[in-house]
Amino acid sequence: MNGNGLRHAWERFHKAEAARKHMLASEDFQKLESAWREFLQAANAVFVKLELAAKSDTRAAPWFGQKTHARKQDDLMCYLHHARNSDEHSLQDVTTGRPGQVSIASEGSIQIAWTDGDSVAQVSSLEDKPIKMERGPPRVELLPVVDRSKTYDVPAKYRGAVLDAPQLAAVAAVALDEIRAVLDEAGQFSKTA
Repeated sequence: MNGNGLRHAWERFHKAEAARKHMLASEDFQKLESAWREFLQAANAVFVKLELAAKSDTRAAPWFGQKTHARKQDDLMCYLHHARNSDEHSLQDVTTGRPGQVSIASEGSIQIAWTDGDSVAQVSSLEDKPIKMERGPPRVELLPVVDRSKTYDVPAKYRGAVLDAPQLAAVAAVALDEIRAVLDEAGQFSKTA
């Protein structure tokens, strides 16, 4: 395998890691969506660079063919590949913003009085019991994507474990573990350019 190509693949991997870090630090929809798109591009580029690096190596080329097949069979990696294609080659959104939520709980009855044109609520206990309010942050969620007229749903599970798809950084972390394993394995074919 061309060592220069493997180095390029690792560079794209590090860009994908950086995009995940940006997701973790993002506090608004636009920055989070932008970081997700950067992640999709960089993660895909790892496989493009590996393909180029393996192409002329009689041992690495069949290995990469197996990895390509495995990627197509893996629900998460397949989804990410097609999400990147959809984002790059169509006008379809691959994510959607969800507003934050407020939950209100009390051991007794509560009253909610809307004021200011239904934009402000005043919550009070009718039984003088404590009221617990929690605010959930706004979030960006993955959407099913269409690539070449086929729909790819967001995987709900990955290797038997529930995949927290609303948490883009968590999805990226799982994918990065898979990509790192492929890159580590590719190292066995490495030779200098």
